[in-house]
Amino acid sequence: MLNSTVETSRRFALADVLCTKHAWSAAALGCVLVLLAVLAPAQEPSQDDKPQYTVRVTVPVVTLEVSVLTSEGLFVPGLSKENFRVLEDGEPQTVTSMGLIDAPITVVLLVEHAADNNPLQQGELLACYSFLANLKKDDSAALVLFDKRPHILQDVTQDKTAVRAAWESVGIPLSHEINFFDALYDTLDRLEKIKGRKYLIVIASGTDTLSRKILDQVIRKIQFTKETVIFSLDTVAAVLNRQAANQLRAFAEMTGGKLYFPTSAEQYADVFQDIARLIRNQYSISYNSSHKLEDGSWHKIKVEIVNPDGTKPKYQIIARDGYRARKQAQ
Repeated sequence: MLNSTVETSRRFALADVLCTKHAWSAAALGCVLVLLAVLAPAQEPSQDDKPQYTVRVTVPVVTLEVSVLTSEGLFVPGLSKENFRVLEDGEPQTVTSMGLIDAPITVVLLVEHAADNNPLQQGELLACYSFLANLKKDDSAALVLFDKRPHILQDVTQDKTAVRAAWESVGIPLSHEINFFDALYDTLDRLEKIKGRKYLIVIASGTDTLSRKILDQVIRKIQFTKETVIFSLDTVAAVLNRQAANQLRAFAEMTGGKLYFPTSAEQYADVFQDIARLIRNQYSISYNSSHKLEDGSWHKIKVEIVNPDGTKPKYQIIARDGYRARKQAQ
C-alpha cells in the first residue's frame, strides 16, 4: 500500500513538471490525467462489495400418527413425549413434539363395484351409514366407486346426508373389469390437495385387470403420500387370493392403517367401529430426521413405547413403517 502511494505521488509530480515546462494545452493536460487514472492501481473492494455466500441445510421434519393399544384393542391414554422411542433406519431419533390429535378429518370411501364380485353386502352399507353418522360436524367425507374406471358419486363434503344419499343411489354392477390401481392412485392424488388429516377406507378384493398404473407406481405414490392413512377391507377370503390380500395389507401398513377381513354384517359393523376408534384416539409425534439428504431414498421407521425404567410394555403400536424423502430439485 505504501509503495502504491509513493508511485502515485511521483506520477502527479511528473505531470506538474511537464505542464509547467512546456505549457501544455488544456487538451494535452486532459490526456495526461486520463493516462494517470488508467495507470493508478485499482482499489480493493470493500467488505460490503464482496460476494456473500450461504450454506443451506435442509432437515426433514417427520410427523407420525400413532395408535397405541392394549392387547384388548383399547386406546392407551396419558403417554408423554418421553414414552415414545423412534428409530429411523435403526438410528434413534429425538422426538420434538407430541400431542393428542383433535382436528377435523377427511374420510374417503373407495369401493370396488364390479360384476364379478358379489353385490354390495347389506352389512357393508349399514356399517358405512353408522360410520358416517359418527363423524363430527366439521369432518368431511366422500364416496368413490370403481369398476373399469373411478366414479366420484359424492365429492368431499361436510354434508354426510349427501354421502349417504350417494350410497343409496348405487345400482347393480355391470362391468367385469377392475381398475383398482388407477382408482387408488387417482384418489391419493386428489387427497394431496386437501389439507389436514385424511383417511382412505378401501373396500375391495385387491385384484386389478385394467389399470395403466402398475403396482410399483402405486407403492411409490403411497410412500410419498403424507397425512393419509389407508384402511383396507378385503371383500374376498384371503386364502382365495393371497397376492391381492398382501397388496391390501401393504397399502395399509405403509401408512399406519390396518387390513380387515369382514364376512358378515356383524363383522362389518365391528370393523367400522374399530376404524372410528383408531381415528379418534391417536397421538401425533414429530422429530427432525438425522438424515439430512433429500435423495429420494426410503427410510424405515419403527416406533416403540418405553416406560421410565426402560422396559417396554406389551402394547400394539400402529404407525406408518417408513417414508420416502423427496428428491431435492437440482
